[in-house]
Amino acid sequence: MKQHITNSIRLALAATVVVSAASAQVKLSETVVADTSSVQSLVPVGDSAFVSKFASALQSGWDVSNPFLPVQVSADLNPPGSDQWGDAHYYSGPEGKFLFNACRGGDLNIMDASDPTDLVLLDTVDTNYHWDGIETFKNPATGKLYVACAEATTGGFDFGGILVYEVVANTLVLRTSYLATDIQGMDLKFSPDGRYVYQILTLSNFGSPVHYLYAYDLGDPTLAAYPTATLDSTTAIDSATWHPSDVAMEILRGGDEIYITIGDGGLWFADVSAAPALTKIFSFAGVRFRNVARYQNIDNVLIGTAFVSGESWLYGLGFPGSPLIPTFVFASPTGMVTNSLQVDNGITYLGGYDGSLGMIQTWL
Repeated sequence: MKQHITNSIRLALAATVVVSAASAQVKLSETVVADTSSVQSLVPVGDSAFVSKFASALQSGWDVSNPFLPVQVSADLNPPGSDQWGDAHYYSGPEGKFLFNACRGGDLNIMDASDPTDLVLLDTVDTNYHWDGIETFKNPATGKLYVACAEATTGGFDFGGILVYEVVANTLVLRTSYLATDIQGMDLKFSPDGRYVYQILTLSNFGSPVHYLYAYDLGDPTLAAYPTATLDSTTAIDSATWHPSDVAMEILRGGDEIYITIGDGGLWFADVSAAPALTKIFSFAGVRFRNVARYQNIDNVLIGTAFVSGESWLYGLGFPGSPLIPTFVFASPTGMVTNSLQVDNGITYLGGYDGSLGMIQTWL
């Protein structure tokens, strides 16, 4: 059965992709995470990782120094606003080692993550419904640290879009925002110079078949403070059936190229060197693309997950020449549904679930 599915993936990719000899990734470990039916967010940082659990968005620190045996080393921290899923982003710099966390119930939290065995809540700000999308930007011109958080109008809230905070003495201070009615904001990225925030969103309920890439102009990043954010451009992406966990973005090659997954809408490429221009790379009937990340810090290789015939797969794509013509590198079944995909220190980390069990996997 697995060989049949692998062949199906290869045959599908062969229609639009240069197919090379596929080499499977090796699964190093599979760990059941206690007290949850799903891992929603997994953020690896060197020998440590930070895990957000489904149900109350409990946040915990883990020791992954031995990738064959990840171990939870902190108590579960129940952050303000926690409700079902949680999303997290890590930052390390002279200001400190911070974990930013947001949950379905709202609230953006900043935690001291300098000691993974003892996460400490530093500050909380009230936000709207959140699914996915937290990103930091350290401004080299001003030395200021900013964090952008996605907002959604689901759950009866009036406005969605983005909020941009400055980290000041371990607190979160709102500096600018772009909010509008009906926006269901999801994953987002800063441009490398901090001028723009790119975001995937829909203009109605989650699951809507029509979605867009928005580019928000935050103004001149060399100024002492950001001016009011403005909407620079909107670019439609064709319809698809998807879930918010399917939406992911990764910026490559100096920041001018963004790869985007949107469920059965497939894998997309956005050139943002000028006005954003989107191109579908591929999509296949019955294949739902979920996550995407840079592989091993190689700027022209992507790793992602896809859901095929009830089974989740980890795959790799190379772009040795044109950013629109990938080479199929590998595909391996994971045996679990993947919500989170991260690569750090040469190890691929997956967070998700198998049946009613929250799971962490490590791959090499």
